[in-house]
Amino acid sequence: MQPGSLLLLCGACVVIGGVGALLGLGGGVLLVPLLVLAFGVDQAHAAGTSFVVVLATSAAGSVALDRSRLADPRLVANLSAATVVGAIIGGALLPIAPVRLVRFLFAAMALVATVRLVRSQAGAADAPAADAPPAPLRRLGVGQAGCVVAGVLSGLLGVGGAPIQVPLMHDVMGVPLPVAFATSNVMVGITAAASLAVAHSAGLVRADLATPCALAAALGAYVGGRLAPKARPRPLVWLFAAVLLYVTGSMVWKAIASPG
Repeated sequence: MQPGSLLLLCGACVVIGGVGALLGLGGGVLLVPLLVLAFGVDQAHAAGTSFVVVLATSAAGSVALDRSRLADPRLVANLSAATVVGAIIGGALLPIAPVRLVRFLFAAMALVATVRLVRSQAGAADAPAADAPPAPLRRLGVGQAGCVVAGVLSGLLGVGGAPIQVPLMHDVMGVPLPVAFATSNVMVGITAAASLAVAHSAGLVRADLATPCALAAALGAYVGGRLAPKARPRPLVWLFAAVLLYVTGSMVWKAIASPG
């Protein structure tokens, strides 16, 4: 890749990392289509490379978010194992999955993320008090089953699974939305680590892109994580939702145009 293009990609990764940490998305839902549509990386290598960036985003965002103590360690402990199992399955399917199917699945995932972001506006103010006791875990079995599905899609598509994890925690398990965002930010890193191990063994990680993109995304994620406890920037959420709609349409178009 030319230096100018790489610099542009790194700049985009700073933004992706910041937005990903703010919204608990990990950033892969934007990075993969960016690599595929704008930089010509094939779908499988884009997904494999994305795992490195998602892992860096989660780590940097979690360091910043840890000061606010929004993430619920009980949820991380109870849901991450299910997500990792799914991620290993999805990662094993990545080298053999039909490109057209993967692109349609990615478009569906982006659409789910869009709907979730729009719906989240109604619950943006439901953060618990800092000294409030932790709420009991509800419908844990349903949450774990859903996280297996989220993990499969994560391993197959190169995203963190947050578009499924966050609504599961918030709508099904009754977790306050800011807590769900912060917890998801930790979980997507664990999921990405499992998926990355599978993708690396299959030779699907572009090291020339992964390292600079991960560093740039980590910088953005740290800043985003520091901003997250203070306010949920409504204009940013709506802008991100609009971008996700564009991604959905673009990936559907690419899926229709792809040979298989």
